Amino acid sequence: MTSFGFAQAIAALVGLAIVVGLALWLAERRHNEHFGGGVAKGMTTGVWWSTVAMTQRHTGDLGPHTLPGRALAILWMIVSIVAIAIFTASITSVLTIRHLQGSVHEVADLSSVRVGAVAGTSTEDTLSRFRITYRKFATPEDGLKALREHTLDAFVYDKPLLAWIIRERFSSSIELIDATFASQEYAFAMPIDRPLRKVVNVAILDRDTERLVGANHLPVSWF
Repeated sequence: MTSFGFAQAIAALVGLAIVVGLALWLAERRHNEHFGGGVAKGMTTGVWWSTVAMTQRHTGDLGPHTLPGRALAILWMIVSIVAIAIFTASITSVLTIRHLQGSVHEVADLSSVRVGAVAGTSTEDTLSRFRITYRKFATPEDGLKALREHTLDAFVYDKPLLAWIIRERFSSSIELIDATFASQEYAFAMPIDRPLRKVVNVAILDRDTERLVGANHLPVSWF
């Protein structure tokens, strides 16, 4: 509702109603007392009639009397039905897509939604650098619960940890998106003769192929 496209659609509808109202006033001002009585009154009546007709409301006794005026009224009623139908369909499709896909698809979307982050982490510095307003939570679980309860629209945290927590506790209600920023490189050191070394290497390689998604992309080195 606050998007520029929505404002453009509203402006277009209002503009059409004004243009039709002025045209109707010009056609009726000398033949219809409802559209007479001075320029201000006549123009206001014309715009009022076109707006009411656009919303398919009853206009009472107010209406055009001349042939050009009635022809314009019929044309406007047909056009307004189509315009309202397109406008309604556009809003419905946008809301449906957002319901299915969510309102956040990339980092730029965070500036227009309610964002949460864990207090005292590097995520705070990143969000501040991007000038994104956010709420602080003591733990990632608290933030994800707020997201599940719809008091947040997005929660930002380290990618591997976020992926693990969501998979274990919130997989049925929260979805991870493929949006990353503020990359940080991590590595694990282990003695060469340690039996766990091969197991960890295989696990890291398998995990890397799954393309985990979350807030921070954390590449992991294997050894």
